[in-house]
Amino acid sequence: MLGYLASVYFHQDHDLHGGSAAEVVRTFVKEESFEVSNQLLLELDELKKSDLTEDMARQLWLDEYDAQYEPDVRDGISYLEWFDQVRREVEGQLARESQG
Repeated sequence: MLGYLASVYFHQDHDLHGGSAAEVVRTFVKEESFEVSNQLLLELDELKKSDLTEDMARQLWLDEYDAQYEPDVRDGISYLEWFDQVRREVEGQLARESQG
């Protein structure tokens, strides 16, 4: 699902989905099913448990998933921090939606 988020929501015109990267992630949660968002959380958990380095995270996000958003350049955070931020945004949006 991280690849889906990257390629569908963080393409070259990703700013159309929101004014910030966090807003784009919230748009993803609003537009996709609960199951898709939950699958993304599970994938992020697995990545966190792995021996993923910063370089590996960068390569995964930019090269393998072809994302056009660079968190280090755009927002001054590492790729590992970006993955943590994605997780927090997904969890937060799901909580807001469950409240109604």
